[in-house]
Amino acid sequence: MQLAMTAMTENVILHAESPVGLLVGYRMLETAVLFTVADLGRGVLGSLRTNFDYQNLQHPRDALRLALHEGVSRLGTGNGFGFRNLFRALASQNGTLRFRTGSVCITMDGQNFEADLGEETFPELLAGFQVTMCCRKSTHPISAAPLL
Repeated sequence: MQLAMTAMTENVILHAESPVGLLVGYRMLETAVLFTVADLGRGVLGSLRTNFDYQNLQHPRDALRLALHEGVSRLGTGNGFGFRNLFRALASQNGTLRFRTGSVCITMDGQNFEADLGEETFPELLAGFQVTMCCRKSTHPISAAPLL
């Protein structure tokens, strides 16, 4: 969990260009660990469009879907890790990830961590980028693993 939170925080610092910094929060419960990282920067669409290869992106949905893939970054192809390692780690922790930028939110669980399969919702427009992660302690005795 600490590695994931650090990676998400570094992502904001590297890409957001937020005028007011970032917000990092966490909560540890007996049955779950949650954290969120949020900024009020330019969002995923604004960030990716600074790269010539992604200048034609028009909608936050397309930018977010693209950014969730390995190798996609405003810094060039091959630089972004696409959160894939984070998805894999969540699979064993009953995890849920929620990514929000602009007017799109993509939610996926640790058992189905393919970037193209996350559930989409379209909330009100919000500046920046927010990621929230929750890992729950398994109640199944065989798969119960300690929370990180």
